[in-house]
Amino acid sequence: MNLRNFLLKVISLALILPFLFWLPIPGIRASSEAGNLIYWFLVAFLDILVLSYMIVNSKWSGWKLILATFVVFYGVTTFPSQIETIVFLTYFEEIIPSEMIPKLFVEGFIAAAVFSPIVVIVHGKSHKKSALCGGPFIELLIWLACCNCISLEV
Repeated sequence: MNLRNFLLKVISLALILPFLFWLPIPGIRASSEAGNLIYWFLVAFLDILVLSYMIVNSKWSGWKLILATFVVFYGVTTFPSQIETIVFLTYFEEIIPSEMIPKLFVEGFIAAAVFSPIVVIVHGKSHKKSALCGGPFIELLIWLACCNCISLEV
């Protein structure tokens, strides 16, 4: 894979990622954060650059790589920051209501679950072209749709 194709894939994925953090649960992101959208794209570009390097150089493929990508992505982007929010909740009470914390965990989970298969498929490491047509991929999409509906009710 040449550098130009790699960078085009990274840039296109970096344009998708910020919207996955904005869409799953309405009401989490304030409208005032829209002014910071350029920073969201910069962080997304750096996240995707690291994830893409991991995926392209991995010996794994298919669902094993998708699951590893999910664990790394969720573990790096969502889990540490939300654990920190829980630990220091007494200091953040006026900024983040305590009922919002579980929604933030779910939001990161949904974004990582949707984005992990996308990034692996874009980089061509799924190795099963028929994986898009049936089997576990369809079950994953149905499960994610149910999670999204549940999160909207919460």
